[in-house]
Amino acid sequence: MVAITAAFIRGRSGALSKSLCLLAAVLPLLGAAGWIFEIDRLKQIHPELPAMQPNTAFGLLLCAIAALLTSSDPRPRRQRVAGILAVAVSVLGLLTLAEYTFGWDLGIDHILIASSTPGRIFTGRPSPQTAANFVVLGLSLLVFNWRFLPIRFGQVCALTVSANASMALTGYIFSTRQFYGFPEIAADIGMAVHTGASFIVLSAALLSCRPDEGIMSLLTSHTRSSEMARRILAIAVLGPPLIGTMTLIGVKAGWYDVHVQVSLFVVVLVTLLLRTTWKAARQSEAEELRTRSALEESHAANEKLEKVSYERRMFEALIENSSDFIGISDPKGNPTYLNPAGRRMLGMTEDFPIENAKILECYTSEQRSFAADVILKSMLKEGHWKGETYFRNWQTEEAIPVSDEHFLIRENETGRVLGWGTVSRDISEARKAQEVIRQSQERLQVSEAKYSGIVSTAADAIISIDENQRITLFNEGAEQIFGYTQTEALGAQLEILIPERLRGVHREHVNQFAMGLGTARRMGYRKTVILGLRKNGEEFPADAAISKLDVGGKRILTVAVRDISEQKRIENEQRFLAEVGAILGSTLDDRSALTSIAELVVRDFADLCIVDVVETNNSIRRLKVAGRDQSAAKVCALLMEISLDPNQSHLMRSVVESGRPVLLQQDSPEMLASLSQNEAHLEALQAAGLKSLVAVPLLSRGKLMGVISMISSSSNRHFGPADVHLAEELARRAALSIENARLFDDIQRAVGVRDEVLAVVAHDLKNPLATISLTTETLRLSDPVDPAKLDDYTRRILRAVQQMLSLIADLLDFATIQSGTISIEKDSNDIAAIVMTVVDGARVQSQAKRQTLGVDMPSALPRVSIDARRIGQVISNLLGNAVKFTPEGGTITVSVRHQANVVTVSVSDTGAGIPPEDLSKVFDRFWQARKTGSMSGSGLGLSIAKAIVEAHGGTIGVESQVGKGSSFSFTLPSDSWAMNMGSASRYVAF
Repeated sequence: MVAITAAFIRGRSGALSKSLCLLAAVLPLLGAAGWIFEIDRLKQIHPELPAMQPNTAFGLLLCAIAALLTSSDPRPRRQRVAGILAVAVSVLGLLTLAEYTFGWDLGIDHILIASSTPGRIFTGRPSPQTAANFVVLGLSLLVFNWRFLPIRFGQVCALTVSANASMALTGYIFSTRQFYGFPEIAADIGMAVHTGASFIVLSAALLSCRPDEGIMSLLTSHTRSSEMARRILAIAVLGPPLIGTMTLIGVKAGWYDVHVQVSLFVVVLVTLLLRTTWKAARQSEAEELRTRSALEESHAANEKLEKVSYERRMFEALIENSSDFIGISDPKGNPTYLNPAGRRMLGMTEDFPIENAKILECYTSEQRSFAADVILKSMLKEGHWKGETYFRNWQTEEAIPVSDEHFLIRENETGRVLGWGTVSRDISEARKAQEVIRQSQERLQVSEAKYSGIVSTAADAIISIDENQRITLFNEGAEQIFGYTQTEALGAQLEILIPERLRGVHREHVNQFAMGLGTARRMGYRKTVILGLRKNGEEFPADAAISKLDVGGKRILTVAVRDISEQKRIENEQRFLAEVGAILGSTLDDRSALTSIAELVVRDFADLCIVDVVETNNSIRRLKVAGRDQSAAKVCALLMEISLDPNQSHLMRSVVESGRPVLLQQDSPEMLASLSQNEAHLEALQAAGLKSLVAVPLLSRGKLMGVISMISSSSNRHFGPADVHLAEELARRAALSIENARLFDDIQRAVGVRDEVLAVVAHDLKNPLATISLTTETLRLSDPVDPAKLDDYTRRILRAVQQMLSLIADLLDFATIQSGTISIEKDSNDIAAIVMTVVDGARVQSQAKRQTLGVDMPSALPRVSIDARRIGQVISNLLGNAVKFTPEGGTITVSVRHQANVVTVSVSDTGAGIPPEDLSKVFDRFWQARKTGSMSGSGLGLSIAKAIVEAHGGTIGVESQVGKGSSFSFTLPSDSWAMNMGSASRYVAF
């Protein structure tokens, strides 16, 4: 809104200035027409008010023309004409002031009019105020056009003219002649109403023509300060006449006298100024806080940037000084960087442009087909490749054995491929050592029988294959690892032990090794990591060592396989827990964190994951059921529908009650029964084929927060004790994160309570302050004061002071009210006396709005056991709202009824009423009805009243009809021993 207003002033300033100039010319033309055609209504608005004199009309026309020629686009001819007119206006004003000061008659009064007006001393002569405005306005026009002084001076002159005219108009509103006839020379001399209006319009036209210069630049800038300056200027210039005119209506209508009008004028004007100042202070505070926050973020960003820069330099130094070959290629495989060690390994000069090289040129001629068919294809399909191969030296063509690893470089946040990375290490010395070891091993392998005896007792899988890759040796370790018997494995193809998707790559590796090609030409031993395939279809990671032996011209390949599933499982669990930690550390929303963890669990470990949370009332609520894929959507929906009835026995309830994990193994009938609520659910879960389950509690400091359940529906995945340990570790971290999130919420609520207390102060201190203010103003305006009234006014002020002290005491335990432990000190009290005390305190506000305030209650009421101060606070709040929202002349009724050991207190009004859609919200904290004007509040009063009534064991409610009014009622239990002294009613109206 600030930017739109500023842009409008800047973009439309020229058109606005011209329009104001034309408007300013219309008023003096009407005055001149009144003199020409003898129309008194055009000369003077009212017979008792000063008229616009001919010289005044002439001067105003000159000013309007000069202002019309003044624009933001300087043109010499226009500036000269406007300056001459400005000088003429100033001279006219100076000469008129000289006539008044020295008693001269220079004859300029009758230049435009020949005769004198009966009863007027100086016919045709402007008033002293008008003449002074001509002098100042002419000077302002000179500054705007000839620029012999700063433009700020001319703008101040224009504002001075506007303020003088505004003061004159305010004098008319308050019938204060000293404002529009100052200095008082004669009874009929003063600034006319339309003269003052013309001066204000001319001043606005001048200020609008140069919106980007001087003090106007503040008003038209795109800032919060500019907005506040515009508001304050609008209140200062337009406030007095507008507010005065509005309050004058009441005087003319006979609602109140001039003294009340002045009081209302001051109160409204001060309220507007205080509101504007308060808003400016809050905005300034917000800007300062944002600036501090931005500065702190800037410092943190600088520190982070310095750290990143240092890490980057360290990384560059590491790569540059590494003894390994390190190369980087773009996403298409074109080399972009090679470190010094890599250049030395390839025999490449330092200035050789690496972008001109090709990846395949780094390998020996025998290895290039392998690199193209195996390495590059594996990179494109799997994203990485690791193994041993040969580089070539470009200078000597020497083959260099290397441990070669290729991988895709991805962006952390998006996963986008940035390029390819290669890290290779020269293993020439290691190869020599391996060759020595191999020769020693061949010498030790004296006979096949001896060799077989050793193999048969090995714990690892020892497998031998012939040239056709048929299995010729399958030891007991292989039977344990792969699940095949020797009878099943011997004579079968090696491919039965390898996953189908990898068989082509493994076959190529074995062929090259067996034939002594490429990588295997100089080695008879090779070690790598493979994926094995068990008989039951389960894949597992394994370390594989391949050796080659020539016996009788035949090549026998022997593979030693070691199952590293447990090692990989531990690595996967650690990686999984690290991802869990990252998720838990990224949010303070415990529900969002648990949902994300469920998705992570089904991604890596389980087919289904169920998250149940324990509410504050110890009930169990199902938060999330996640499935690995879309096929589990139906089962997830069924599990989400199951209501966890606390009165029924089910798995989650048993975990909650025991606080210990539960492991249900494959084909366990109780597992499905514990997850089912009825037969239909049981049949659906049985059809889903659920096999095993792990359920663990979320415990933190001995407090149960929920349950996480992991379910497997795959025959290849059966949960065991290791999975229980992982689930417990997951639950421990999740519970700790949830506790931290809840502690953070507690802190936020504590801060909210502090802000609510401040809001209550602003809300509940208004009524007594208004009472003191109005009573004091009445005393000031009453002369003399009747002793009886003085005593009554004094008692009103004392009651208001006591009410303020009571409110302050209430605010001290506001936090206690919010926590549900409000302090109530009950005693037997007379409800009628409490009602009348509150009503007496509200009389001043009600009388100020000419409202009828009545009390309707039986002549005798039973005593009630209540906290009199608290109940008085409730009645005062309801009555204060009724006075505030009931229009002038309306009716407010406070009634008390006793029926069936219940006392009902009602406050009814004839106000605007509350819309039906808002009735359910009136007792909510911070809720306010849609209203206009100065009727504002914190929105806490009714919520406090509700808490007090409910603490007494009563109820509070509201009935309302739009356009007819509202009725707030609350009930209180009456004392059981109290007696009803009669049913006669009394009604008192004020």
